[in-house]
Amino acid sequence: HRTFVTPPLSEPGGYLVVASARPDFARRENRLRAAPLLLTDLVLQEERQSGGTVFLRAVEGESGRPAAGAEVALHRLDWRQPPALLAAGTAGEDGSLELALGDAAARGAQLVAVGRHRGGLALLGLYRGWQPPREPASQRRALLFTDRALYRPGQPLFWKVLVYEGEVRAGALRPLAGAEIEVALRDPNGERVAAATVTTNEFGTGSGELKIPAGRPLGDWQLLAGEIGSAAIGVEEYKRPTFEVEVGEPPEPLRLNRPAELAGEARYLFGLPVAEGEVAWRVEREPLLPPWLDWGWRRGWWPPRRAPETIAAGRAALGADGGFRIAFVPAADQREAGRGFAYAYRLSVEVTDAGGETRTASRAFHLGWTSVRLAVERVAPLLAAGEAAALAVRREDLDGVPRAGAGSWRLLRLAAPPVAALPADRPRPAPAPLPDGAASVVTPGDLLRPRWERAADWREVVRDWPDGEEIARGALAHGEDGRAPLALPPLLPGVYRLRCASPDGYGAQAEAEEELLVAGPAGTAAAVPLLLLFDRPSAEVGETARLLVHSGLPGRTLFLDFYRDGRAFRRERLAAGEGGGLIELPVTAGDRGGFSVRASLVADHQVVEAQAELEVPWTNRRLRLDLASFRDRMRPGDHETFRVVVRDPAGRPVEAG
Repeated sequence: HRTFVTPPLSEPGGYLVVASARPDFARRENRLRAAPLLLTDLVLQEERQSGGTVFLRAVEGESGRPAAGAEVALHRLDWRQPPALLAAGTAGEDGSLELALGDAAARGAQLVAVGRHRGGLALLGLYRGWQPPREPASQRRALLFTDRALYRPGQPLFWKVLVYEGEVRAGALRPLAGAEIEVALRDPNGERVAAATVTTNEFGTGSGELKIPAGRPLGDWQLLAGEIGSAAIGVEEYKRPTFEVEVGEPPEPLRLNRPAELAGEARYLFGLPVAEGEVAWRVEREPLLPPWLDWGWRRGWWPPRRAPETIAAGRAALGADGGFRIAFVPAADQREAGRGFAYAYRLSVEVTDAGGETRTASRAFHLGWTSVRLAVERVAPLLAAGEAAALAVRREDLDGVPRAGAGSWRLLRLAAPPVAALPADRPRPAPAPLPDGAASVVTPGDLLRPRWERAADWREVVRDWPDGEEIARGALAHGEDGRAPLALPPLLPGVYRLRCASPDGYGAQAEAEEELLVAGPAGTAAAVPLLLLFDRPSAEVGETARLLVHSGLPGRTLFLDFYRDGRAFRRERLAAGEGGGLIELPVTAGDRGGFSVRASLVADHQVVEAQAELEVPWTNRRLRLDLASFRDRMRPGDHETFRVVVRDPAGRPVEAG
């Protein structure tokens, strides 16, 4: 358990906060811990980018405005000598400045930035690890191919290598003819066991053969093309099986806490049944957490996930027809019925024939307190205000098999709080009960967040908002593919919750919900501290991507930084509620490979950040291969001619070279 306290301090300056196990702060027979505290209105932020400079931004902690004119000095720390001044500068109108690192960029160093503004002082510790030299624009690389992924000792390994060079970022790659390259084989211990040297032909390719030597360790081996390419293979000893085992589908749907029976069979590969042998089986159960509980578990707030446990085991004999039957009860705790749990069961079977050969089989299935589940198929990151939206709801059993049926849906506007809460001011949800149903022990500090939490997904923020006004409702008709179309009416900007329900046919009801964000040209109405979303995950060159920039903290200064290849290529400054909304970004050829945007603001001395990425695929480099033969059937020993046609994205044939 932990908690946070606010020291009763009002005067700016440097302090040392000391905690003591004893109230008298005695130095003997006591445990003392201390932490430095700097009370100031100046906030320094760093942009982590490669290269020989560091980008800093100075911001006023209370108002969030740029600290124009702030003086910043960059020092190197070294325990062997006093701090050394590397560079100094003055923040511009937007509060930013860029300082040169000198030799610290290449060698790595512990740095500290010292900022001064209107009598206030701020410190920011920086660490610059060793920076490798920046890769040249034109690089040489290799692709390795093998005739299979798994080999036995003593077998030949046939390989082919393609050597190419060019500018990866620009997508200007070309095969390299006449290049001499060594292809080497290494075992799991990294020892070199075989090698061959080849000179590439006019197409930049070469091929050869290596032998897997006997007596070497089994496992993962590696094929290396110099230092510019590699491929992984597996080397294993295996014996060809003489029979196989299968476990059939259950004759009727399985239910929790109800008797279940499954049948299986063992057959030789030539078709006859394995008439003599022994069957050993076991059933393991693992709880599948609902999304809201799994989300909390991943953050370490709630009890650890339970490991799989064996709930049934037994033995059986093979019949004369090679068949066997397994009966068990998929047991589950009835007290978990209302908590959204589902369970993964795995039946593992081992069959040993009269000759001592053992083969295994398994079958996995999922059960829950409802026999079906609903899911809203992934929608766009944000919906356009004033336009109808077409969604779909999927109905399937717990093993993912589509199920037809009927259902209903409701769309509700969320009742947002009057003021957006900063990330550190949002309380953590109370921990879930323990597996035995007992309440978790919670201290007041367990529900507090540290002030250095900078971001929260908007869905995480609105998950606790209650339902508000109902906007629309309707029926769902799930077809044989499990999908049911759902048409939403034009909506005003804001945050909504879609609730779906469907009876499972056994007296229970499956439910699903999805939060929807609707935005217009002026943005959206959401009490969220910071929103940064593209209207789609990817865009083609020539299209226009729309970026939603929104803050529920009016008047705050928003900083936008655009990155490509780890370097900023555009910076903007906006005022929340004035210059945000939907920003249109034309996608150009220079954006291929994608770019990202980072937004940040400062409020109440807390830094709030959000990031969004847009993928711009290399569709202009995409090729289509058509392979055709002159006949459909061949006999062993026949010769055949194959025709390969390479086409560009427009469907035009591509010339060789």
